[in-house]
Amino acid sequence: MNTDQQIPPQVLVETLRRASVYRVLARGFFYPSGDVHAEIEKQLTDLMATDVGWPSGLHAIMQTCANLFRTANPEDLAAEYLRLFGPAAKAPLIETAYGNAYRLMGKAANLSDISGFYLAFGVKPGQGGDHRENLPEDHLAMELEFMSILYAKEAIAMHEGWVDQAEITNKAKMTFLREHLGAWLDVWNDQLVQADPHEFYAHLAKTLLAVVQDDLDRMQIQPQRIDVRAVDVEVGGDDVVCPMAAPSS
Repeated sequence: MNTDQQIPPQVLVETLRRASVYRVLARGFFYPSGDVHAEIEKQLTDLMATDVGWPSGLHAIMQTCANLFRTANPEDLAAEYLRLFGPAAKAPLIETAYGNAYRLMGKAANLSDISGFYLAFGVKPGQGGDHRENLPEDHLAMELEFMSILYAKEAIAMHEGWVDQAEITNKAKMTFLREHLGAWLDVWNDQLVQADPHEFYAHLAKTLLAVVQDDLDRMQIQPQRIDVRAVDVEVGGDDVVCPMAAPSS
């Protein structure tokens, strides 16, 4: 549906800014190989080139993140990424690595739900011929890229006056935050803090939590929070816990 309703320019600018922020955050959680390191550097430079359209308080925290990235040794970042997020991850970047035994038992359904979100908006994980092709649907970088895409699509719909499309995209964004991205970041961050991460990754996580919490507060969303890490050999666990085992007291 087209409409003559005028969207304030600052609303469009802020929506596009949020898309850009999520996109940069997504890149930050890819393995920082030479090409990816260069991509992060360029995206951070472009993102910080203007202070227009920033949600309150996020410009300063993102600037600190950019500064820490530029001063970090690339080899140190690569080694730290593997320690924190690699095969024997201290803080897996995988949504289904978190939750109780019953959530773990429903892993296939959870992945199917995430894939359904992606496909509904024309996103096909594993395609594109780059580092994304090796990431599962519930990898943090994939979920952040999806949020970036939703914000970009919402901005286009608002600009064109497509009210129905903008509403559909906004509802999808809210549901995805409530049921997926916003649900597991706290428990993931708890794991990360315990691992005493490099200051760049510590601040990247802080920035991510601030961005997502800003969205949750602004849209009055109460996420279905997960408060425990599951044990799964696919993400570096040493043992497998039977889903039907009684929880320890």
